[in-house]
Amino acid sequence: MSNQEAQRAIDEAAAEAKAAEPAWPRVVVLAHPIDFGSQHITQLEFRRGKLGDIKGMKLSGELPADNLSLIASRMCGQPVAALALLDVDDAGEVMALAMDFYQRCLTAGKTRSR
Repeated sequence: MSNQEAQRAIDEAAAEAKAAEPAWPRVVVLAHPIDFGSQHITQLEFRRGKLGDIKGMKLSGELPADNLSLIASRMCGQPVAALALLDVDDAGEVMALAMDFYQRCLTAGKTRSR
């Protein structure tokens, strides 16, 4: 395989990996909408996580549920009290987004090339 062919294969693999990454924002359509104050919430829109979303939290392998709810709250812009009203089916997807972000924070910088 020539260098040009190898580079083309690398570029194609990188393009495929980038295309496989989920796009942001991510919308979670609630199977069981909630009412919070004057809002009737039928979906939650999550932006890509930022360092400030874990402000005040200790990075370790374990994360208390309260902190996970706080991360989700910060990522979607809804109060923790609103997220506390989510049905368990909807909460699972919401918490999975927050947990995925948190776990990426734990390994930040370890897989990046320098």
